[in-house]
Amino acid sequence: MKIGLIGVGTASAVSASTLLSYLPKDVEVTCFYDPDIPITHVGESTSAAIYGLIYDAVRFDPLTDLEE
Repeated sequence: MKIGLIGVGTASAVSASTLLSYLPKDVEVTCFYDPDIPITHVGESTSAAIYGLIYDAVRFDPLTDLEE
């Protein structure tokens, strides 16, 4: 199964991590976006707890995994 999310901002990151935490490991989640559209910074008011939630869901560590 493949799932597509529109956008690459905070909302998409939270959606992707939540989906991945509940779905079987063989499901592919892809974010689609237009690189020519400037990013609308919505997530600035997001709680710092979001990093822990994303790590718990997909084992993404911003200190070591940002390069990927």
